[in-house]
Amino acid sequence: LEVKAKNKKYTDEMISKLEDISFIRFEKNMYRNKYIIRENILLPAQSIGRDSSETDLYIITPKGVCVCEIKNYGKKGETLKISRDGMWSVVKSGRRESVKKDSPVEQNASHCLATEQWLEENGLPGIKMIPIIFIANNEVKVENDSPNAIMRVSELYNYINALNLPEVISKEKQQHIADVLERNRNIGFRLEQ
Repeated sequence: LEVKAKNKKYTDEMISKLEDISFIRFEKNMYRNKYIIRENILLPAQSIGRDSSETDLYIITPKGVCVCEIKNYGKKGETLKISRDGMWSVVKSGRRESVKKDSPVEQNASHCLATEQWLEENGLPGIKMIPIIFIANNEVKVENDSPNAIMRVSELYNYINALNLPEVISKEKQQHIADVLERNRNIGFRLEQ
């Protein structure tokens, strides 16, 4: 019975991850002609005390590189609450109790640092990193009291336009950034060997 429960949990987690990927792929396609997008890039991260850093999604814009973590917390009738101090919890509909969730903010910050370092090492210093956490469903209500960018993919366009950052990255440089990141798509295989 314990093995069956573990397998069910694993299966539920895999289904949830597949739903995340499917939802985000559908949503981000609307930005294909506006921004350069790269997915699932694994970079070395020894400079920040880790072996590697895998970023779910990069969105390269004239203002900087959006380093995106994707989470599928909560479901219909629930509220994802992010407090000012960074605590994440999912509150079930009509109940006072909540389920604490690991905050992806620290994870995403490490992705930003690893990406910044990697780009510098590859001749691209001073590129602005824009950390974003995407919620991968439209079912859960999101209450974000933190200073972090936590949003649905559909909010990206307005968020980028509202950033008080100059548009200093040319199309050619954006493509160069994408190429440098893309070269490392399969680094995970080299790290594990």
